[in-house]
Amino acid sequence: MVDSITELENQVTKLTGEWMNTIGSIHHKDRDCHHCIKQVWSYGESPKWVVDHSGYLEDPNEFYHEASTHRECLEFLIIKLMVAIERWKDVDD
Repeated sequence: MVDSITELENQVTKLTGEWMNTIGSIHHKDRDCHHCIKQVWSYGESPKWVVDHSGYLEDPNEFYHEASTHRECLEFLIIKLMVAIERWKDVDD
């Protein structure tokens, strides 16, 4: 069964907490703790959804993504967070 938007949002919430726990002991800049999905209307065109993260630890370009649906952005962010957590989880060992 396909996850609902609420289930995907809950997964992002869980992963952002895990991300904070992963990097908290080695680095804490507030920007690294904020991940955004926003809907953008421009130039009279159909709106698009955008994932954005302006942190220091991960390349913001790697977290930037444009999509036509909120779901696609949530799924993209989930994957990016899982990869980032895996990359940083053993850094302070």
